[in-house]
Amino acid sequence: MNRVLGFVLVAIALAASAPRAAQVQTEELTRLVSLRLEGDALRLCGASSPADLARAQALLGRGVRPGEGFTRAWLAQTTAEWLAEQGVATLQAAG
Repeated sequence: MNRVLGFVLVAIALAASAPRAAQVQTEELTRLVSLRLEGDALRLCGASSPADLARAQALLGRGVRPGEGFTRAWLAQTTAEWLAEQGVATLQAAG
């Protein structure tokens, strides 16, 4: 199995599993893995809110192609920044 496919399988398993654990299954093996994501990895794999999905659809609708172009566009801006750009107010936690 190539490394990219392996990463995609892990990302899909993480998106569909309980926090902090994922079952990764291929034809050759099944493993339960625990990954701590932060930074860009968390921004990519942890994006699952309705606003994240709307933003992803908007990027694709603008003609941003899946792959490196999408990844660069996604990481260039946060969903909160995108929502503000769309004129959508967001709540901020008191600090």
